[in-house]
Amino acid sequence: MKPRTFPLAIRFIGLLLLPFILINCKKSDNSTSSTVPSVTTQTPVAITDSSATVGGFISSDGGLVVIERGICYGKNQTPSIADQTMKGGTGTGSYTCVITHLDQGTTYYARAYALNSGGTGYGNQVSFTTSLRLVPVVTTDSVRNITPTGAKCSGNVTSEGSSSVTSRGICWGTSHSPGIAGTHTLDGSGSGIFTGTFSGLTPSTVYYVRAFATNIIGTSYGTELTFTTAAVQSPLVTTDSVSNIGHTTAMCGGNVTSEGTSSVTSRGVCWGTAHNPAITGNHTVDGSGSGVFTSSISGLSSGTLYYVRAYATNTVGTSYGAEVSFTTMGPETVTDIDGNVYHTITLSTQVWIVENLKTTRLNDGTSIPLVTDGNVWMGQTGPGYCWYDNNQGAYEDTYGAIYNFYAAASGILAPVGWHIPTDADWTVLTDYLGGLPVAGGKMKEAGTAHWMYPNTGADNSSGFTALPGGYRSSASGAFHNLQIDGYYWTSTSAASGYAYLRWLCYNTAAIVSRSNALPNDGFPVRCVKD
Repeated sequence: MKPRTFPLAIRFIGLLLLPFILINCKKSDNSTSSTVPSVTTQTPVAITDSSATVGGFISSDGGLVVIERGICYGKNQTPSIADQTMKGGTGTGSYTCVITHLDQGTTYYARAYALNSGGTGYGNQVSFTTSLRLVPVVTTDSVRNITPTGAKCSGNVTSEGSSSVTSRGICWGTSHSPGIAGTHTLDGSGSGIFTGTFSGLTPSTVYYVRAFATNIIGTSYGTELTFTTAAVQSPLVTTDSVSNIGHTTAMCGGNVTSEGTSSVTSRGVCWGTAHNPAITGNHTVDGSGSGVFTSSISGLSSGTLYYVRAYATNTVGTSYGAEVSFTTMGPETVTDIDGNVYHTITLSTQVWIVENLKTTRLNDGTSIPLVTDGNVWMGQTGPGYCWYDNNQGAYEDTYGAIYNFYAAASGILAPVGWHIPTDADWTVLTDYLGGLPVAGGKMKEAGTAHWMYPNTGADNSSGFTALPGGYRSSASGAFHNLQIDGYYWTSTSAASGYAYLRWLCYNTAAIVSRSNALPNDGFPVRCVKD
């Protein structure tokens, strides 16, 4: 069969229509093709030192389903999905991605992307810079208040860094670069100036110190400083010259010019008959602290060479001033009109005889009536004396005589230049010895050779040597209380016909303040120098 041929006219018309057919075919192909998605990158937010949040918006899927979307990022511009990415789901619309594990203080570039089967669409490029993770900034100030075992130091947190300072303080040690793993103080939190106080140090030792401050990022330190703890020091004390030297007493003192490395807890003077007296022997205690002090030395032996030096004690130990020496006055004796010899003692501004008077005559030579009869004694109206139990041989040497008030107040019973003490004289004495609660013990002869047991508080530290000579009653003329009580007339009258006396007892350390007695009572007497 022969091929069919078209008439020439038809073929000509076909040629004219071919371009239009081709154009229509091409249009038909375009109507079925697709494009990549359209994406916009949003501004980064929530930027930290290691993360940031970046979002995107897909306004068109390009005619194909978005099968992946997210953020691509990197340190170079125009990042793509060949770089680091953070996926953010599928589909169109808005989305956000949190990018983590970033380097601090670094600039990053990012673009949103969307992927369909036709390809990948990218949004505009944005950039952001992560913050730095900063530790605090702290300085170390100078060290002060240095002692053998402690010191103070300050620091200043001038910047808290990337987060709040949670602790701060001072580190110290005997090696360089002390840190919080070792000894340190904790002195609050936050910024600003703080002070650390540290103790338990070793004297005369070099230490290294630096301030620290800690936040969530870490700990930073100030400049390292060095200091040396002070050496342990005892006090410095000087000894004054000795003055008011008497038969058994003297005055001295000292001056604590430096307390050393701790407060002086006691000070005074030490004395003895050998060189270098110390607080293990005779000594006074005259307060505490620094400065000048005065000491009263008593209980010395007359005519004796003594050595004395001041001392001061703190927790380190006891220091002594220079040693000085002095010699007490030789024993002064007094002789009454009968030729009886008495020894003396200086107590404060007074000089006393240390035995009970035993004269039988007034100092003008007038004999004092010896009254042995009790009835006569009760009715006596002038000076009179007796011996205890009318037994001169047994009691004269030890206890002396017993006198009535008429003799004691005559003004001429004592040796010339001396007198029977007034009530005021006795007060001067007891005040000097520390007052009534303790004076009796300092005045009584120690032991029980003459005093009845227990002879409370008796040490005779004054040297007065009071004895329990008893008394004779004005009511009966009888004798009482030998070895129990020591009575002494004053020369002072009291009201209603009475007179004052002083009284010591075997069972108390006190001296009885002014008791009243009748003129016909009989008591021993002591004498005090005019």
